Amino acid sequence: MRTDMAQGARHKMRTDFFSALLKAQPQFLNDCTVYVTMYLNDCQRTAFYEGIGLNTKEFDMHVIIETNRTTARIFPAVLDVENPEFKRKLDRMVEINQKLIAVGESEDSPLVKNLKRVPLVSALVSELLAAYLMPPVEFWLGRLCGVRTPACVLITPTPPPPPFFFFL
Repeated sequence: MRTDMAQGARHKMRTDFFSALLKAQPQFLNDCTVYVTMYLNDCQRTAFYEGIGLNTKEFDMHVIIETNRTTARIFPAVLDVENPEFKRKLDRMVEINQKLIAVGESEDSPLVKNLKRVPLVSALVSELLAAYLMPPVEFWLGRLCGVRTPACVLITPTPPPPPFFFFL
């Protein structure tokens, strides 16, 4: 019971914080770095989340999805955070980030550390760019018609039917 209350309170606080951030700083709305930064930071603090009975990655994905749904009420297109590929990219970034941390904590010389970081930073940037370039979820049609659409529904125009050829 206590864990459920803590989870609910923390979720509400996080969702409210991100909603306020997105309204105050609209440049973050089309930028997946907010989600990635939160996910990477929280995955470094897994012991804290486990201590209060939460699965860090599941909780973060819940917060990301709910925040994205809030964003979808305001903007015509949002990141497709409910696509399983988005989560795979986040998890891959966590793995790369853990390797970067291990390199930083190693006893290697600064030159060797920097050389080891180059391919890891490159891989991290590549994953971030791939997540950013994923096709967005679009809601413009629902807004055009004055219909409120849930964030989990993709509304796009249907493709035109194939041309019909009539032979004489």
